[in-house]
Amino acid sequence: MSKTLDALALAELLPSSIAGDAQVGSAAQAIDPELHAVADFAQTLPILSRIDELPEELIDLLAWQWHVDLYETTLTLQEKRETVKRLLLMHRYKGTRKAVDEALAPINYEVSINEATGEPFLFDVDLYVDVEVDLAEARDRCIRYVNIAKPASRHLRNINAYYNNEPSTGTFYAGSVLTGYIDVMIDATRS
Repeated sequence: MSKTLDALALAELLPSSIAGDAQVGSAAQAIDPELHAVADFAQTLPILSRIDELPEELIDLLAWQWHVDLYETTLTLQEKRETVKRLLLMHRYKGTRKAVDEALAPINYEVSINEATGEPFLFDVDLYVDVEVDLAEARDRCIRYVNIAKPASRHLRNINAYYNNEPSTGTFYAGSVLTGYIDVMIDATRS
């Protein structure tokens, strides 16, 4: 009958030719506690399938170990878990439009990417917010998230903000060729 690893003794696996040797039997008994400890630890190895059960400290360590680019310690435990889960998909598609879409998902605002800018290799990001937000913080997060995931040959031209689909402060980032941030007031509506 089969036994589980935690109920198995190494001496039971010894071939009959050496099972009677006292030194081999003593060595097998000495190794048993370590083998049981490894068997107990092996149950914790399927990390991804159990990520919703893992404590926050372990999620933080996994994010550090796997170089999760979008990880922030200020996130809730559930947001941290979702970010780590999304990591594998994002790294698989990094440098594609899908990766940019995945990277912008945690921003918690409606976001659209406009590649029809009239200029090759440049794109805009439109943020649609319905509550008062810190636009500078939203801009910084958006820039960081896009730069992590975008193709190296593509460049973020503008980030446009729309508040309740009404004109807002408009473009609050221009950075494809320019360096730095430009604060301008424009009359913009959602198209």
